[in-house]
Amino acid sequence: MKIFITGINGFVGSYLVEYLIKSYPKSKIYGLIRNRADQHNLLQIKSKLKLIEADLLDTKKIDQTIKSVKPDWVFHLAAQMSSRFMKEADEQMLDINIIGALNLLKAVKNNAPKAKFLFISSAAVYGNPPGHCFPLKESCPAAPIDIYGSSKVCAEILCQQYCKIFGLPVLIARTFNILAPTRAQNYLEKNFIPQIKSIKFCKAPPIINTGDLTSERDFLDIRDIIRAYVALIQRGRPGEIYNVCSGTARRMDQLSGLLIKYSGLKGKVKLVRDRRYVRAIDIKKSVGSNVKLKRHTGWSPKIKLERTLSDMLKHQGLLCNKTSK
Repeated sequence: MKIFITGINGFVGSYLVEYLIKSYPKSKIYGLIRNRADQHNLLQIKSKLKLIEADLLDTKKIDQTIKSVKPDWVFHLAAQMSSRFMKEADEQMLDINIIGALNLLKAVKNNAPKAKFLFISSAAVYGNPPGHCFPLKESCPAAPIDIYGSSKVCAEILCQQYCKIFGLPVLIARTFNILAPTRAQNYLEKNFIPQIKSIKFCKAPPIINTGDLTSERDFLDIRDIIRAYVALIQRGRPGEIYNVCSGTARRMDQLSGLLIKYSGLKGKVKLVRDRRYVRAIDIKKSVGSNVKLKRHTGWSPKIKLERTLSDMLKHQGLLCNKTSK
């Protein structure tokens, strides 16, 4: 079996390829990366992959690449994320996230039309729906509030059109908030945990600057997410959209409280709201239903939030207390 992954050098892509190497050791795995892209996440497994340098906007190169590889599975992870403070449209983001997806769909249709194609979308497509919609089902209307969510909606529409018109077996995974022991790029990993580290190891003042901790999110461990992606490409139904989520809403102050507790700083630090960490445009609540994903694939989450958080701190050398596994 031949597996083709775009965005393979990102933190999600690196977790995915590690899982695939262990689960499908006889498969050939190809990864698409941009020219001069950072390959740090792939250093330990690079010898087991075939990396191809190409830009998704280079129509000819993408077509040639798919024609040469002829993959059985395609995981399309590559995308440009939005800045926390972005208000206006970013043309480069639209090009990469929409035209890049279109170029890949065309290439797969023309050269590997039987390949299972999993497009990685985002819960950002839902925007800020009314309270009666929660937990969000895949049938909930898309109403993104930022350009990133809008770009994902456009790419989803293209995926569904290629499935309906050309019979390309495309599936869509709307991924909610991701937590990971290592390599993550979320708010907790980039801002919150470094502040804990500075307090514990660098004798920084016992103050942690935060954004809006009243927002609610649906967090899922990256290891469960990767299992969901593979379950979808194996057993998911072409043309369908699937929420990849835990099904449980967690307030940000709950997560921050657990991180403080597990790091041994409970009662020793003060949280201060800092407008530098507040998004220009933000989703107040995001929690999805994973009933469809479970019903169609047999998947279910295995890793508790408490374990994920403790693993994050353990990786940073910050874990003090034993946590639930």
